[in-house]
Amino acid sequence: MANLMRLRDIQTAHPDVLGSDYFDPTSKTAYAMNGDKLGSIQGALVDDTTGRIRYFIVDVGGWFSSKEVLVPAGL
Repeated sequence: MANLMRLRDIQTAHPDVLGSDYFDPTSKTAYAMNGDKLGSIQGALVDDTTGRIRYFIVDVGGWFSSKEVLVPAGL
């Protein structure tokens, strides 16, 4: 069974999994299926054996609050 790691950490722990050319969604905007803005992507959790993104870490907080939630990739 594969473990999940933060995208920013996998490059140092398993440099052979991602290589040097990979997509980093950090700082992108996350949208719901209906087009509403969910929040800002703060990072991603990836499969440590394949490098595939499994979850996005999305900050859904407002101006004075911060709340990070996991959103499955593909939803």
